[in-house]
Amino acid sequence: MGGPCKYFDNEEICIRILYSSRWPTGFRCPRCDHAHAYTIRTRRLPLYECGSCRLQTSLIAGTIFEGSRTPLRLWFQAIFLHALPGGISAIRLASIIGTTYKTAWLICHKIRHAMTEADNHKKLTGLVHINWGQYGAKKVVPLTERDSGHKALRGQIYCV
Repeated sequence: MGGPCKYFDNEEICIRILYSSRWPTGFRCPRCDHAHAYTIRTRRLPLYECGSCRLQTSLIAGTIFEGSRTPLRLWFQAIFLHALPGGISAIRLASIIGTTYKTAWLICHKIRHAMTEADNHKKLTGLVHINWGQYGAKKVVPLTERDSGHKALRGQIYCV
């Protein structure tokens, strides 16, 4: 099982990464699309006030981090650990990033939910291959050995 990523130990780095992910070409006001904002730094995370319409926008508004008091560096560590082969359990995550089980469970839940929703609206297109499938039997049988009139109910699918 992997450990934390040292790159995400710094809150400022995580803020810069999130900013550039959210606004890759620079700040754009969600209300009026104006490109200039004033940065308000009296909070833990910066707040951006549009130079035109004065709308204040939080860096984490509309993200899985919204409403969380957990530092971004811990969220980024959690995302990094979820991306490793096999993922990570909430118990293990809590011990690695130093939070309570309840906080780690909520972080895991939000990350997994975001991952499942990310491509939910997209349908598979093009040539779709099924590596293996299961239909009625308990063991995995290659689809080439099955009756071609049956559909696979479960399988590993990828697009090319």
